[in-house]
Amino acid sequence: MTESPQHAAWRNRPTHEKHLSFAEWLRNSPGRAAGSPVAPASLRSTAKARLPPQRARSKAPKKKSPGEEGLALALHVNGIEFEREYEFAKPRKYRADFFIQPNLLIEVEGGTWSGGRHSRGSGMEEDMKKYNLATKLGFSLLRYSTAMVKSGDAIRDIMGLLP
Repeated sequence: MTESPQHAAWRNRPTHEKHLSFAEWLRNSPGRAAGSPVAPASLRSTAKARLPPQRARSKAPKKKSPGEEGLALALHVNGIEFEREYEFAKPRKYRADFFIQPNLLIEVEGGTWSGGRHSRGSGMEEDMKKYNLATKLGFSLLRYSTAMVKSGDAIRDIMGLLP
């Protein structure tokens, strides 16, 4: 199957345009893709005016999953001190859902049955890099699904490890 001239041009686009999807690149770069006619400036300005506004990324803290909230409650009820969203690898900005002194990291994996990030190839590979780095840095790591938190397996495991 041969690639269209537009896709070839998009694949070889300049670095400062790498964040654009193919559709955004075509909209924002009329005539740049080989074989695309250039619309007159008057039409381009009205076409851009009709585009939906781009939403800015929120700087608000991420919403906690039901599994994370459930584990936080279980830890609190059992008197276990913990830190949430613990940044354990500063240059990479890797964070663990929970940290318990002296070196225990806990991750609650969401979306394991719904095709979420943790069950897709690229997400799993990034998680593996993160978890391997945590181990290299001397942390112990426990991973739980939301179902394991709800069933009480997670808090029983954690309580069994603590002095």
